[in-house]
Order: sequence, then structure tokens, then C-alpha cells
Amino acid sequence: MARRSKKKKRNQSRTSPAARSNSHQPATSVADATEVPLVSDRQSSTITVRRLFRLAVLSAALWWLFLGSMALFTANPVTLNREQIIRAETLVTATVVDPVKGTIHIEKFWKGHREVDSITLGNLNETGAKADVSYIIPVTQSRKDRYIVTTTRLPKNPPLIYPNTPKSEQQLKLILKKK
Repeated sequence: MARRSKKKKRNQSRTSPAARSNSHQPATSVADATEVPLVSDRQSSTITVRRLFRLAVLSAALWWLFLGSMALFTANPVTLNREQIIRAETLVTATVVDPVKGTIHIEKFWKGHREVDSITLGNLNETGAKADVSYIIPVTQSRKDRYIVTTTRLPKNPPLIYPNTPKSEQQLKLILKKK
């Protein structure tokens, strides 16, 4: 009999208060009857971990969106090569007619000759220029009636041309003014 009562006490301590209240023994206090946990501590910590994980994923996604928007709106500003601009014999704003043949239609002369409307540049295809796009192009005469885009002194780099934008024109004016 003594063994049975010990087993009964062990089993009662293993059961939840709700299970004990359903047994034939009355609740010993009001606290025992009302303290029925809806979620165990393990489930509670799992829910907390999941919430923290979701918060971390949301924070990372917002950070990536912020960085992407900064890259989209502030990346790759046009910077003119001052040395190339100064060394150029002629400086023009021109629209590329045929990038393979090197034909450009001159819209404005910033420096140099003012007698032609269009010229052919021998190395324009090296610059990556696109047809029907306006560029600021530093030009040097290589031989009689043969022109090239003025090269830079940067090793192993193609000659540079610049998109014609208000900011690039503003930089160009400052370079020409300081010269």
C-alpha cells in the first residue's frame, strides 16, 4: 500500500494542474485551479524566436531596399578627365550617327575648329558609344583630315567620351574656365 501511494504522488506531480483538477481530488487553492498555462515555456520561446527571426528578415529586406535605392539614385556620377579635356585640340558636343564607322554630327563646339558639321573619328568604336546619343567628345587630329577621340594617359583604357548632361556641361565649363 505504501508503494501505491508513492507512485500516485509521483504521477500527480508529473501531471498538469488541469489534469489534477479533473481528478477526484478537489483543488487545494484558487491558484491551482486558475493557473492553467495556455502555452508551455518551450512553445513560448519558440514563438519568441520566430518573431525575432521575422523581425530580422524584415529589417534585412528594408536595408537592402534602402541600399538599392541609394545605388539607383546616386551611383556613377559623370566625372570628366581634366587632363584629357585640356589636351584635346577640339572639344565638341555631338550626336553619334554611326558608332562602327565613327561618324558624328556636331551640335556645339566648346574649343577648336568651327568649320564642319560632321566628322569621322577613327577610334570611336572603342569608346562604346551608342547611335543617336549625344556626347561630349574631346577630339584630336591624328593626320590630315583624320580625327580620333583624344586618348587618356590611363594605361590599357579606351578613350573616354562623356554623356551630354547638364552636370557634365557644368563640369566642362569649370575645366575650361580654370585652364
